Amino acid sequence: MGYRLACGEPVADGLRRALVEELDSAAAALADLRGEQLAEGVHEARKSLKKSRTIIRLLRDLLGQERYAVANGRLRAAGRALSSTRDADVLVAGLEGILARGQLQPATVAGLRERLAAERAEAHRLATELAGPRSEALERIAAGRADAERWQLAGADQTAAVLAGLTRLYRRGQRRMLAAHEDPSPTALHEWRKRVKDLGYTLRLVAPAWPAVLEPLAAEAQRQWDLLGDDHDLVLLAEAATVRSEVFARRTDLDAFHDVIAARRAELQQEAFALGARLYADKPNAFARRIDTWLEVWNADDQAR
Repeated sequence: MGYRLACGEPVADGLRRALVEELDSAAAALADLRGEQLAEGVHEARKSLKKSRTIIRLLRDLLGQERYAVANGRLRAAGRALSSTRDADVLVAGLEGILARGQLQPATVAGLRERLAAERAEAHRLATELAGPRSEALERIAAGRADAERWQLAGADQTAAVLAGLTRLYRRGQRRMLAAHEDPSPTALHEWRKRVKDLGYTLRLVAPAWPAVLEPLAAEAQRQWDLLGDDHDLVLLAEAATVRSEVFARRTDLDAFHDVIAARRAELQQEAFALGARLYADKPNAFARRIDTWLEVWNADDQAR
């Protein structure tokens, strides 16, 4: 059925169903990866794991702290086991993105470009040859799926508990945005991005309740985390350039590279904060109640037909 609630489906049951489906998708994405399929498969698996963790956060009050901690920790560890090729891919993509903007001559970063490409090729080779991380991720995914199938989530407080989770996710996003505005450090901005992901994935789950409103809102959340993700990737790229400073022909080339990155990060952050002010304009309780109302109207309308 996909990553969305179904009409007439008890909300907690729908979330568990979506969780199981995403874990199945993650496992399928990791099956027998070779060569060029590796990066795409790992990317899809990591994306499914992040969606799954958003669902677990929404179910936190129903699961209880102990089950929540086990479920969330297991999937976090699965994602980390798959991260070996991500940084290498991000660095190459980030550098190509900077060059595409035309503010830097390719010759300025020719040495860095060559080094990062070689490191990415090696990372992919090792990841393909070493099956351990993938096996570890698959084991954790399977264990998470088995646990989810056994969860007892029935009860009159299902909806209230999920709405409490939604309120908490939205409030955390607001607080992370304010913290990043006061101190736009790479760490603060990255923490905010993780909470924006939760918001975007939640909006996708509930989008069928009012697609004309919620699908564009989910798309804006996607744009928000893309902006913050691009900013974070440029931080990694700047650090990589500094560590590999010997590949630059002149110190002035490295300085010019850092200047271009700093200017681009300023643009990304300005756009991110402007968009964030819109996405997080509600009070958390009001936001959750609005989503709850739309879900109720959607279900009632379906029953009346």
